[in-house]
Amino acid sequence: MRPTFAWLLCCCALVLLGCGDGGTPSESSNQSSKERPETVARRADEGPRLENLIVKDLEVGSGAAAEAGDRVSVLYITHDYDTGEEWFHRWGSDQPLSLRLGWAGYSLGLEEGIEGMRVGGRRRLTIPARLTNNEGPLVYLVELVRLKPDPGS
Repeated sequence: MRPTFAWLLCCCALVLLGCGDGGTPSESSNQSSKERPETVARRADEGPRLENLIVKDLEVGSGAAAEAGDRVSVLYITHDYDTGEEWFHRWGSDQPLSLRLGWAGYSLGLEEGIEGMRVGGRRRLTIPARLTNNEGPLVYLVELVRLKPDPGS
């Protein structure tokens, strides 16, 4: 059974309303809110064809902004852009994904989408297939839990 447009809008609204818990993890914290966002399918205003990275801040964090070369740790949920089906997650995990921005070691779209985030910030990244390690576009819900600046900067 395919979800209706109204149902999809309700899901998007619930995610946006439910993402803020009032707490902001500190830069040294390795724990994040255990609250897990709901699954979200493609938004109607994104159109049928995705060509560019779409970044939507759900909650702005604090501290320094992540830049290329910085090591970051993130919690995330990955969804298929077309179906909304969850592919993988590290939400509520004690083992967040750790990566160095700008080194294309994970997913170029994810790394580009994380740049500019601050610790405690949450973003919805809609990533076209050309910027993923996948055949199709993906949606990530991401929370930055740690930031270690590049020692060379």
